[in-house]
Amino acid sequence: MRAVAALMVVGHHYFGELISAGETYGNLERFVSLGASGVDIFFVISGFIIYISCESKDFSASRFLINRFSRVVPLYWLITIVYVLVLFLLSPGFRNELYSSGKLISSLFFLSVPLGYKFPYVIPGWTLEFEMAFYLIFAIIAYFFGRIYVGAIIIFLALLAFSVSPLFGEFALGLLAAAIYKNKFVKRFAFFAFFFGLISLISTSLCFEDNFLEIKENRFFYWGVPAFFLVLASASLPHFKFKIGLILGECSYSLYLLHGIVALFFGQILRVTFGVEVPREISLSVSLVFSVLLAILTFRFVETPVQSKCRILLNRYLSN
Repeated sequence: MRAVAALMVVGHHYFGELISAGETYGNLERFVSLGASGVDIFFVISGFIIYISCESKDFSASRFLINRFSRVVPLYWLITIVYVLVLFLLSPGFRNELYSSGKLISSLFFLSVPLGYKFPYVIPGWTLEFEMAFYLIFAIIAYFFGRIYVGAIIIFLALLAFSVSPLFGEFALGLLAAAIYKNKFVKRFAFFAFFFGLISLISTSLCFEDNFLEIKENRFFYWGVPAFFLVLASASLPHFKFKIGLILGECSYSLYLLHGIVALFFGQILRVTFGVEVPREISLSVSLVFSVLLAILTFRFVETPVQSKCRILLNRYLSN
C-alpha cells in the first residue's frame, strides 16, 4: 500500500503539472485529484503501523521517538539542506528573493505550517509536520498512561481533527483500523471493505472533478474514510508478493521526498545547460524513471545506513 500511495502522489503532481500547463487528457483528468488521496492513505497506514509495531509489553516512549526520529528526520534534513544549498548557489533568483533563514529553520523543525509558511522548502515535507505531531502525541499519552492507551490517543486526535485539522483524524482512523484488525473476524469482510474503499475514492474523483477545493476541505470524509477501509482490507487480505512492489514499498519515503525535486532539476538542466526544450510529457516521464531509480539508490545507500547509524547513536545516548 505504501508503494501505491507514493505513486499516487507522484502521479498527482506530475499530471497536475501537465494540466496546469494547458495540456488536455480527456477523462484521465478526472483522476488527477485521486492521486492526492495518497497522502491520506499514508496517514492511515501510519496510524495502523505505529499501533501494530508498538503493541508490546516492553514499549518505551523514548525508544519509540528515537525509532521514528531515525526513520523520518535524517533523510528529510539531508535532502532539504542539499536542495536549498544547490538552489542558493546556482539560482540568483532564489538567493535574492526566495531564500529565508526563517523558512529553512521552520522546514527543518517541522514548523512551516504553524509558523505561517504555506509549505516547507521540500514541499512534501508539509505532511511530515503532521506525522511528527502524531508521533509526539502518541508517545506523550503512552508515557503518562504507562502503556499504549489507544482509546485516549484516538479521542485526543479526534479533538485535534475538529479544532486544528481534519488530517489528525486520519491517524485516528489508522489506529482504529489496527484495533479492528486484531479481531480476526474482519477477514470475512475484507473483500467488501477493499472494494467499498476503492469505489468510494474513484467516485469522489468523478463527482467532484471540477471542485478539487471541496474535496480537500472535506478530505477526511472523501479520502480518509475510504483509506481506512483500504488499509484495513489490505492488511486482512492474502498478500501477493511482487518484487517490484516490495522494492517500491521500501523506497517509497525516498520517492515521496525526491520526485518533485527531480522533475524541477531535470527540466532546468535540459533547458539551461543544453538549451533544449523537451515536451513536458517526455520530461516528466523521464523524471518519473529517474525518481524511482534515485529513490532506490537513496534507500539503499543513504536512507538505510543513516537511519541505522542514527538509531544506534541515539540509543547509546539514551543508555548513558
